[in-house]
Amino acid sequence: MEAFAYGWSQPLSARFRGGVVTVIGGGLLLALATYNATDPSLNAASAARATNALGGPGAAIADILMQSLGLAGWISAALMLILGLTRATQPDPVAARRDLRIRSAVGAAGVLAPGRTAGRAAPAGRLAA
Repeated sequence: MEAFAYGWSQPLSARFRGGVVTVIGGGLLLALATYNATDPSLNAASAARATNALGGPGAAIADILMQSLGLAGWISAALMLILGLTRATQPDPVAARRDLRIRSAVGAAGVLAPGRTAGRAAPAGRLAA
C-alpha cells in the first residue's frame, strides 16, 4: 500500500492522470458535438448505424449526458478538459493539488446547481414566469 501511495503522489503520475482526464473530456466533447437524437442508444431503438463520431458507445454516452444534464453536459465535459490540461501542464502538480480540488468542486457545483432549481413550482398565489 505504501508503494501505491508513493507512486500516486509522484508528479509524473499526477500529470498522467491529468492527461487521462483531458482525453476523457475531449472524448465527451466530441461525442456531444456529434450527438444525434435518432442514434440508437439506451432509450432509442433503431436499426440504423450510429452517426456519432465515436460510434454506438459515443451515441449512448452523449444521450446519457443530454438526458441527465442537458446543456450542462457541455460545461462538465469542457471542465474536464480544462482541469485535466491544467493538471497535466503544471510545473509542480503535487503542490497545486488543493487549488485544483477547490476549482473542481466549484465547477461541479456550478454544473449541478441549475438542475436543483429548474423543476421547482412557483409558490402559491404567484404566477410562474
